Amino acid sequence: MELSTDAPLATWSDPGYALTFAYPPALFYEIEFMANEGYRRIPHGGIEHGGVLYGRVQGDTIRIEAFRAIDCEHAFGPSFVLSASDIEKLRAQLRHGPEDPELSGLTALGWFISHSRSKLEVTNREWEWFDSLFPEPWQVLLLIKPEKFTPTRFAFAFHGDGRDRRSDLASNAFVLPLPGRSDRTKRERKQHRAEPKVAEHHAQSLNESAPALPMERPPESPQVPVFVRATPEPHPVRQNMAPPPTPLTSAWRRRVGLWLCCIACCLLVLATGLRFYWKYAVPPLALHAARQGSRLLVSWPGEIAANSGELRIQGGGSTQTMELTARQMRTGGVTIGALGSDVKIELTAHHWFHDERGLLRVLLPEQLAK
Repeated sequence: MELSTDAPLATWSDPGYALTFAYPPALFYEIEFMANEGYRRIPHGGIEHGGVLYGRVQGDTIRIEAFRAIDCEHAFGPSFVLSASDIEKLRAQLRHGPEDPELSGLTALGWFISHSRSKLEVTNREWEWFDSLFPEPWQVLLLIKPEKFTPTRFAFAFHGDGRDRRSDLASNAFVLPLPGRSDRTKRERKQHRAEPKVAEHHAQSLNESAPALPMERPPESPQVPVFVRATPEPHPVRQNMAPPPTPLTSAWRRRVGLWLCCIACCLLVLATGLRFYWKYAVPPLALHAARQGSRLLVSWPGEIAANSGELRIQGGGSTQTMELTARQMRTGGVTIGALGSDVKIELTAHHWFHDERGLLRVLLPEQLAK
């Protein structure tokens, strides 16, 4: 992988791919801002976004010049998962793209997806969408990974021939350079090297322009003997030093007690706020249910790092409770029996300091319920 930012257009190329991608850094800064804004919107991963990349194909160079956001209703949660309605709207957006005056002369080069809730890896579902919506061999998929305290990473993915297609893009990722930092550093270094030379030249010119003056020796003064009377040494004086005053006065004690009381009140308010946040502000778990014959498959996001879980099923006038281990929580699904035609399913994920809950109601036909 090779990244160049010397020209006004930054370029990216891969030895295993024949094409080179060129883009203005300001455009990718806008895409980075969009991904980070969704990442900070809600806790635990944020909301993922996507967009269509537009530009021109000039020989072996793919020049990205604009983008348009994809309207996703997030029917399956905060992850970027397109529903059937989202796909139809995206196809219409691709058909009517040339009608936009700002996109005149540009073509759809591919799309980008932010992975704020998962790894920098293309999923099978995203490969299927990519092959269906952007089938041209020169079209590209761009993944964006915003993170805390680290720069946002970008990675390109290509169609390939289906066998050497690479999904894990972490080793091929790159970050955007800081704007204007290299130029400012070069100017400061040149100025720093030039300052000593200017000062040296100025001092030399002053020395050359000043006329040489003859130095005269001052006359010697006559030596007069001086008699110094010795002063007697003072007698040592003994002083009784009183002990320093104790700083722990009553006023100081009252002040310290007031500060300790204020700190205790602040800690109590902070603990109450954290308890309220973990109990009410945590977003609900996304639960899904699918029929498998006479049983139901209940699924949830598999990346939940819970210590244990509890699955509660209500229906047909009875209630069942299943205890789930941390390994079962990571599998992301469990099969249960249908209890009546109206089934209520509640999943509780136990973490160290808080719980996450998800609630789902399933209406089944009377024949399946029996």
